[in-house]
Amino acid sequence: MESPASPPPLPGKKKTNPWVIIGPVLGGIVLIALVASAAVTFQRMKQKRAAANAAFSEMQNAASDEREKMADSIQKGETSGSDEAIGRMKQQLEKSAAHMSRDDANAARALAVYLARMQEKAQAYEAALKRMLDADVLAFNFSDRAMIEPHRKLIVDFAAANDEMTDTVLRAEELARAELVTAKVPERTIEATMNGFNKGRVQRQLQLRIREYDHTLGEAGLATLDLLDKNWGRWSRDETSGQLRFQDDATLDTFNGLMTKIQTAADEQTRTQQELAVQMRAMGRP
Repeated sequence: MESPASPPPLPGKKKTNPWVIIGPVLGGIVLIALVASAAVTFQRMKQKRAAANAAFSEMQNAASDEREKMADSIQKGETSGSDEAIGRMKQQLEKSAAHMSRDDANAARALAVYLARMQEKAQAYEAALKRMLDADVLAFNFSDRAMIEPHRKLIVDFAAANDEMTDTVLRAEELARAELVTAKVPERTIEATMNGFNKGRVQRQLQLRIREYDHTLGEAGLATLDLLDKNWGRWSRDETSGQLRFQDDATLDTFNGLMTKIQTAADEQTRTQQELAVQMRAMGRP
C-alpha cells in the first residue's frame, strides 16, 4: 500500500517555498503600523517648521516604498530582505526625530525601540525556520531511525519561535504603548500615536492567521515523526517516487490525514499572504 501520488508537503530546500514568507510579512505589518502612527504623531507639528515638514514627507515616502517592497516580497514568495527593510525604517525614524519637537522625537525613538524588539523575534523565527528547511525535515526522508530525534528538535524549536511570534503580534498594542510610556511621552501624544498604530489591526489579524497555520504545521509535523517512529520497520520509502509504503491501512490512513492537514495549511497560508499583500497596498491609498 502507498500514499496518494502527491509531492511531500514541502518541496526540497533549493526550491521556492512561497507559503513560509514570515520575515517580510512581519516587517510589512510593523512598518505599516509605524507609518500610520507616525502620520498621526507628526501631523500635529507639520506646520511648525520647514525641517519638520521635510522629515514628515521623507517618512511618508520611505514608508510607501517599504510597503510596496514588502507586498512584492509576499506575492513573489521571496524570503529575504526583511531585516534590511526594518533597519531602513528604524534609521528613518531616528533621522526624522532629529527635526521634531521633544515629545514627538521621543515618540519616534520609542517606536524605533519597539521595532527593534519586533526584529529580534523575527530573526529568531527565521533562523529556526531556516534550520528546519535546510534539513528538509518535512520531506520525512530518513533511512536511519536516529535521524528522527534531531528532526523532532528542529520542529519543536520552530514551533517555539512561532509561539513567541504569535504572542508578540497578539500583544503588539500593549508592547508599543509600553515603549511610549517608558520614553515618558505625554499621554496626548501616546493616544495620537496609538490611534495611528491601530490602523494596522487588519494586517495583524491576517498575521495571526498565518501564525495559526504555522502552529498546524508544527503539530502535524511532530505527529508524523511520532507515527513513523512508532511504526519503524513497518513502512518503507519508494526511492523512485519518494512515496512511503505502509504495511497496514490504519497507519496509511493516519499518515495521509496528516499530509492533507499540512498541505491544507500550506494552501490557506498562501492565500492569506496574498490577501495581506493586497491590504498592505490598499493602506497607502486615500
